[in-house]
Amino acid sequence: MKKLLKYLIPLFVITSIVLGIYYYSVNSRNTVEHLLSQKKMINIMIAGSNNYKKHRHSFFAIFTLNPDNNNCGITFIPPSYRIYTDDNKIIRLDKADFKDFEIIRKSIKKDLNINVPYYIALYPSDIKKTVDLIEGVDLFILDQFKDYKTFTFGLQYFDGAKLVKYINEVEGNSIYLKYDRILDVMLTLYDNKDSVVKFLNKNFAKELFKSIITNVTTEEMLTLGSLVLKKNNTFYSITLPGGFKNGYYLTDELTLKSYDSDYLKPLIMNIAPGGGAVKVKVLNGTTIAKKAKQLRNELIREGFNVVEFGTSQFPKMKQSIIINRKGLMSGVEKLKTFTGIQKVYHVIDNTQMYDVLIIIGEDRVH
Repeated sequence: MKKLLKYLIPLFVITSIVLGIYYYSVNSRNTVEHLLSQKKMINIMIAGSNNYKKHRHSFFAIFTLNPDNNNCGITFIPPSYRIYTDDNKIIRLDKADFKDFEIIRKSIKKDLNINVPYYIALYPSDIKKTVDLIEGVDLFILDQFKDYKTFTFGLQYFDGAKLVKYINEVEGNSIYLKYDRILDVMLTLYDNKDSVVKFLNKNFAKELFKSIITNVTTEEMLTLGSLVLKKNNTFYSITLPGGFKNGYYLTDELTLKSYDSDYLKPLIMNIAPGGGAVKVKVLNGTTIAKKAKQLRNELIREGFNVVEFGTSQFPKMKQSIIINRKGLMSGVEKLKTFTGIQKVYHVIDNTQMYDVLIIIGEDRVH
């Protein structure tokens, strides 16, 4: 027995040391920092689902961070997006098994020439927890609902449960309308970095990652979060350009050029996306006549494209507001600078014909 112990004890000690080194290396690795040092774009696939079907999801997006300027953005991907399996079969993205993420990664690399080494898979419980951990979010309610029994006009506080309901209660259960509402939340949080950055610590990350399925470590998440929440960077967004064929969502040479000019180049080179003059709608939210027409004339002289103006159907406003309708941050910034209106809210609706809405308040009555 003594001889056996003589060999077992050193073996146990060596095994413990080896396992300890392995555990430390796995949990403290930070490949994000390696990519940052090489100035390489960092891409993370985000997948989500309302139903707990493990490894199967219905919402997809690629979050991108450019380490050169800390600009970041998100590409929403239709669930019917075509991907290729290892045996070169074609399936929809929402039919792919997410535990075989390498297949998804290879297909995206082949189609879009984007390397996506990381993934985060989310469920409603994860969203609720995250929002509650950051003590909720304030969103502006404009015309997202046909009635206002649950959500009334104006700025409202959302906890985690209420936010999940807000995202999911869309007309026809449209994934694209859900994408718009998710963008409402992301842009609102992005605009309020100071209120979010205080939560970025190891305790927050550990609590968040208890249930989230991901290959991103706590340290990597903290590194990314610190960069995203830096000041003087810009957030870009786009739904992947493409079209439907035989039940699949596909890209081609033309749509990829659009993706490059409208999203990738602005994100990389820090330039405004193309598309011509910012399309603006102006509404008079006061009791004084012709305020919308007056501002409309001023905007046209400045080069803005005012596509509509008139009297607001919403409750009268004490303060003027700018509402971002297409996620076009450069247009919003131009309007802020020209008009002096500082209150900006994000109510994304890509079905609208205009990019930005201005509702004139009593503060501009003079």
